[in-house]
Amino acid sequence: MRILQPLKITFILFSLLWGVVLTAQDAFYSQYYSAPLFLNPALTGHIEGSYRLGLAYRSQWKNKHTGGYETPSATLEYSLEEYGNGSSAAFGLAFMNDKVGGGKIRSNTVLFSSAYHLGFDKKGKNYLSLGIQGGFLSTSLEQNLQFESNIFGSGSDVIANIRANNPDVRVGAVWSTFLTPEKYIRFGIGYAHINEITQTFIRENSTVEQKIAVHGDLALPTRKGITYKPSFLIMVQGASRFIMFGGLVEYDLNEFNKLIGGLQYRVGDATTIYGGVHLNKKTRVVVSYDFHMGWLGASQSFRGGSYELSVAFTDIFSRTREAIDPAKLPDLGK
Repeated sequence: MRILQPLKITFILFSLLWGVVLTAQDAFYSQYYSAPLFLNPALTGHIEGSYRLGLAYRSQWKNKHTGGYETPSATLEYSLEEYGNGSSAAFGLAFMNDKVGGGKIRSNTVLFSSAYHLGFDKKGKNYLSLGIQGGFLSTSLEQNLQFESNIFGSGSDVIANIRANNPDVRVGAVWSTFLTPEKYIRFGIGYAHINEITQTFIRENSTVEQKIAVHGDLALPTRKGITYKPSFLIMVQGASRFIMFGGLVEYDLNEFNKLIGGLQYRVGDATTIYGGVHLNKKTRVVVSYDFHMGWLGASQSFRGGSYELSVAFTDIFSRTREAIDPAKLPDLGK
């Protein structure tokens, strides 16, 4: 009924804002490997080259009533020269801006990242990556943001602070095995907010819950120029838990260019489709769309799903240096 629609929209908007303030859940990308520094600091420098600039954008449930979520981010990684058994170090910088309810709540995350990739054999086929990040999380609320008495039951809540700034520390580990230069297996675990972040906005303190992400992926090339890349992600943050699995398929158009397609399923939540290109081995562009399930997918206020765009530039200004790949190092033992 039309009479109930404004109340429904108000309730949904309140749920978005109240849930973000109290539970302080991290923003999430369906293209999680397109923003690796937010997944696991040990992935810093896992690149086919010396440096990479990554840009990502997510728009979720955006409409004129609720404002939805918007999450742009940027990452920069640099991998140092290798020095024995395929071992190397890498450094990175990551920035994310997360807006909720049309900007009524804004969070900015800045992280400085470093990782060491330790090789375990002369051929450089197996190595352990350890990473650490340090930075800060800044969350701010609109000054005219109010929670009315018809939602809380009596009176209105008071915003104690407009802005909260907190340090943020994250660690991670990844094990990688290269069976051939193009065929690999990779498993990792990331642990975020290990320093217990507490924010005060509405009478009581709210905590940014510690987050654990377990992930894995592999690349299976074929002789027909097709590479299958299945992957999975298990993430736990406070009471929020989800499992995502699926994969990408890359098709070689020629020696330098590829087409990208894929499908992922987030258990009980959404199905994601992917499409993109990899140009000249240096520029990768991928778009994706989430088809939401359950009451969120059926709601008029949330129709439109979620979409993402990611762009990555690897050694875009370099013309001479070859990509660093431990599996391609010569066997000095022969």
